[in-house]
Amino acid sequence: ENYQPVVIAALVQNGGSATRKELKIQLQKANPERDLDHFSQCPAFDIITRSVERVGNVLYNGDKIAELLRDNDTFRMLDFDSYTNTQKAWILVECALKDKEKRELLEQSVKRTNEEIETTPRLTTEKKQVLKDYSRNFFTSKFTRQKLLEFCDYDNNHHWKNISRPAGKIDEKKLPKALKIILNENESVSERIQKIRDKNSGDYTSDFSYAIYTPILLVTSNLKHPVINKIVLLAIDKLGFFPKKKFDKLKDWESVPFLQEIVQEVANRYEL
Repeated sequence: ENYQPVVIAALVQNGGSATRKELKIQLQKANPERDLDHFSQCPAFDIITRSVERVGNVLYNGDKIAELLRDNDTFRMLDFDSYTNTQKAWILVECALKDKEKRELLEQSVKRTNEEIETTPRLTTEKKQVLKDYSRNFFTSKFTRQKLLEFCDYDNNHHWKNISRPAGKIDEKKLPKALKIILNENESVSERIQKIRDKNSGDYTSDFSYAIYTPILLVTSNLKHPVINKIVLLAIDKLGFFPKKKFDKLKDWESVPFLQEIVQEVANRYEL
């Protein structure tokens, strides 16, 4: 059964706690052949709230994972607030890949991608050229909107389409400062995003979206920071790592760094 991974993933995706009803809905989505009432007495609820010995390939060893709050209807994940984004990403990927269909879907995609790279030398050549042409120096030396549009042109970056138009709307006066903030490796990505999204700050800009600044972070950091855009979001949603609906409700500085950790976790597992 996939009950325990589904429940644990739902708790993480929901910020560490969820009602019994919310968990039942996620269980039913993962097992559409069952009706909702089937999960009223789901064994996973008991397993995660008591200390049991776990053996084999499991998510946790030893102590209980969650506790029931006073209303006996809400589950709270123990120590959730102490987990880093990296740890939460590991849990979500581990839980999702317990699902055979999702694991096979991802592995087929990885296989196709590796085969495409091996049989199409142009892809490797273009990657190296983009990293060379759009190094950190390109974005920090007398930067203008025209230079941004050059980078956002698919004929130049070879990877990201449909970002030229939104890039052209960015306030050119704020652009150099926004870039300086987003490229500051002395701060976390979350702290940088929060500064350019602070409406009480003169640095605020709404048009400098994650679909634009995460590709910039990728090329200027030599692939350290993954790209987050619509294609990535849809894949993460389809594979069960994190729902796009929940992503859309979060602030950029909460959601983008978290999903970058999920992408990094997958990349590490499959040596991408």
